[in-house]
Formats: sequence, structure tokens, C-alpha cells
Amino acid sequence: MSNYYFKNKNLFNSIIMNYTIIKLLSNGFNNTVYLIENNEDKIKYILKIGPIVGDKTNYSNEIWKDYDVSLFASKLFNNKRRFLMSSHGHSINNCNKLSNKMYQYFDTTTNKINSIKTNKCLHLFLDYKGNSLAKLISSNLIKTTREKYNMIIQVLYALNILKQSGYCHNDVHANNITYTETDKPIKIGSKTLTSKYQYSLIDYGNSKHIKYKEKYAYANEHLKINWDVIYFIKEVILQHILLLDLKNPPQINPLFRMENIKLIKNKHTDIWNKIKNTLCKKGNDYIKWFDIFESNEINKFYINFNNEYPQLKLDGKNIINLSITNEIDILFSAYNRTKWLKTNMWKSDIPNLISCKDIEFMILNLRDTNKIITYFYSKI
Repeated sequence: MSNYYFKNKNLFNSIIMNYTIIKLLSNGFNNTVYLIENNEDKIKYILKIGPIVGDKTNYSNEIWKDYDVSLFASKLFNNKRRFLMSSHGHSINNCNKLSNKMYQYFDTTTNKINSIKTNKCLHLFLDYKGNSLAKLISSNLIKTTREKYNMIIQVLYALNILKQSGYCHNDVHANNITYTETDKPIKIGSKTLTSKYQYSLIDYGNSKHIKYKEKYAYANEHLKINWDVIYFIKEVILQHILLLDLKNPPQINPLFRMENIKLIKNKHTDIWNKIKNTLCKKGNDYIKWFDIFESNEINKFYINFNNEYPQLKLDGKNIINLSITNEIDILFSAYNRTKWLKTNMWKSDIPNLISCKDIEFMILNLRDTNKIITYFYSKI
């Protein structure tokens, strides 16, 4: 199926008639996703349907972001396109029994979810990229260190493809990474991997780009600190998906905030000093941050305690925005997983996916994805 817009409703309906819906994959906040199969060649695709208002692109809606990034992916050469979910066509049609007819959006002025009834839906035909990494990990099918490194390299390479064109995926958890078995070599730039699985990134509904012009989106800041790599480490390397799947998870999903950092400093001094020594290797901004945090004037510098993005203000400008509290959290897990689990109220003994040394290297070189890829490639 070529990448084009189905302008003719009858043409679109005839295409739908040539496909069989295999199953409903998800029925989310603002879209519905189906696995479909071509009746002739039996090739599987994804049909994603989301309600929209009007005919114009509106990036405040998740499905328009899916459209934009998947269209970008479809224009790449195959050696890069294989790492992303790409578009095979789209259409604006009347909503039907397959789709939700309520367009929902988050109003930043009221901090509430609003709904608008609509009869228009955007239909996207997308690559089917296989099962989720969550299934692979939870089934204990990604056992060897080599295969874990293969996965990390491929995911980081996919994120780099997006980043080089100004995109931040912003939702890099194990259900948004897929895999299919392969017996062919995988090209990563000038490098070649021999991997059991081909890994890909899917679901772009939370992505960020400066062209989306979203209020409080922080697209440039996310790219500058390499937010996707931080997100990937926290969700996949720290095995968040397995913690969520436990039979007795905490009643409230713990968030790592400033009080957690103070707890490490006050109760786990040896771990705190190790984290501090590691991060201060990254330069003066980090040294200044720790100086202020540990000073008696901390409350003067701490801005908006409950802000989603806690930050310190140094010399009139915010530095290490979005980044350092997460880096501290990650290193806490790397240096003492048992105490990290206890602090975050997880009743589990699930380890990190990779070694402390590997995690530390990723944090020390957080903004240089190519360097991290080279590091893991050298260890295969």
C-alpha cells in the first residue's frame, strides 16, 4: 500500500473491505487501534482511528502527531525506516462503529479534560511492527546480555533518527517498542548487528516538535537534554514495566520528586556522595547545582515544588532543566537497587536490566547518543 491520502470516501471504503480486522489492540484516551490483515497477500497492518475537529491538521490532538511522525518515517530510506512505524495512507472520514466519536483534549488553562462531539475521524494505515518489548521482557525471552545490548543499540538509533529531525518521542516505554524475529544483519549507520530481533519504535501521540507550537511543550529543552534517552533508561533499563505488572503494586505510583532526593542525601549519605561525585564529572553546571542544593539557602532557589519539571535557578537562568533529578534517580537504582526499590515503595527484587557500570556510562554521556551506541556495540 503506497503512502497517499484517500480523498475518495468510496475508495477508502473499498480498501477497508479488502482487509480483515484481526483484533482490537487498544482503545485509548483519544484513539482506537486495530490489527488488520490484507485478504490477498495476508500482510498485517495497523489501523488507527481518532476523532478530530475540522479538516485541518491540529497537533494538539494525538492522532495528528501520529500522522506527522509516521509520514516522516515513511519518507526515510529502508535502512532507517525499519526502526520506526511508518504511514501507508490516511483518510478523513465520518466516524463509524469502529471509532470513538468524542474528541478529547487537555485544556492547559483549566487543567481539565474537555470533550467535543464530532462526526469526523482520521484513519491511519500504519506498519505492523510485531509484539511489544514488554511481552519479550515479561516472558523472559530477552535473556542474554548480548541481546539486551542489541535492543539498546537499536532503540537508541531509532531515537537518534527522530532527534536529528527535531522530534522527541516522549513516551519510550516497553509497550511502545516492538520486535520481530530476524535472520538478517541489521545496519546501524556504518555498523552491522547480528541480532535475534529487529526492534522498532511505535506510537507517536505524545511526541514533541517545535512546529507543533504547544504551550509548555519544552520541545527544544527535551532535545537538548536528550529526554528520550532518560525516559528509555527509567522505563526500560530500570524495568518499570515489570514493577507495574507485580501482583501487589503500590496504591499510588511513586513519582521521584525533590523530597526523594532529600531522603537520599539525609539517609543514604554514601550513595548520595557517589551520585554527586559521578554527576559532578559532567561539569560546572552540575557542581553548582549540588552546591546550591546542599546549601542552607535551598528553599530560596527551589522554584515551584510541585512543578512537573522541578528545577533550580542558578545565576538568573534555569540549567539542567528536566534532567538532573531523573539522573539522580537512575544512579540511585544503579548504585543500590534494593534501597531504590524500598524508597519507591516497590515490593520486588527485580534487578536493573543491565549492569551498574553500563548505566553509569549512559548517564555520563547522556547527550551523546552516538557515543553510547558505540560503547554498547564494542561490548557485543
